[in-house]
Amino acid sequence: MTPAVFARHRRMIQRSRRHFMTVVDYCAALRSADAPPDAIVITFDGDHAETFVAARELAERGLAATVFVTTSRLGTPGMLSEGDVRRLHEMGVEIGAAGHSGRRLDGLQRSDVTAEITLSRRRLAAITGDEPRSFAYPRGGWDPTARQLVIAAGYGGACAVGQALSHQGDDPFAITRLTVDGGLADHRVRAWLDGIGRTLPRTVPARPRIRLVPSVLGARVPARAPARLAGAYRPRFAPHIAEGTRLPAPGQPTLPPL
Repeated sequence: MTPAVFARHRRMIQRSRRHFMTVVDYCAALRSADAPPDAIVITFDGDHAETFVAARELAERGLAATVFVTTSRLGTPGMLSEGDVRRLHEMGVEIGAAGHSGRRLDGLQRSDVTAEITLSRRRLAAITGDEPRSFAYPRGGWDPTARQLVIAAGYGGACAVGQALSHQGDDPFAITRLTVDGGLADHRVRAWLDGIGRTLPRTVPARPRIRLVPSVLGARVPARAPARLAGAYRPRFAPHIAEGTRLPAPGQPTLPPL
């Protein structure tokens, strides 16, 4: 996404006069059923250096945002540095964890999931002085085990993807979001802000019963891949810059994430 497209989307959202919230505040509101009817959450998945400029642009205007960080990438060429993360935290941007290596969690052993969740939490705490309170499942990959381990680690909420509008019945530990990229048309942004789009029911997926079979290399692999979410509308996306959510008022159409 170019800076010009991001600025245009930001102005559209600002003019909609939504109530900007961080992920952890939104999750707390979901649990209390006391979220503002015009709430919106903007999140950044990705550690590219440009994220700093975009998040700073929001912070300078007093607009809440959450940046999710994959800690193993900090300081590598073209990516956020520890200093960038510290400065964003000081500006009031919520810093959330997105695992340590960026691997999907739904295909890992329980011990590896625990390591991904805790390593990223500890490193971000060392950088900012505060433990991150929100988590984003890397590349949207999560399952019941990952969800429970995120809760056990002390996070206050977690984001999935889902490509759907969030709503009052959403799961605070698997919030559904819409992904925004540079190819997203302005009319789609306006439609989301007007509450046009699909929603998903709140569901905590049951632990799948997986039959293991030997592979040609002697490893044991799932006999069946996990089911994918189905829906009427699936926008094209490339997780990079901005995403978020908005809550519906009772009896009103649901609002979108950006």
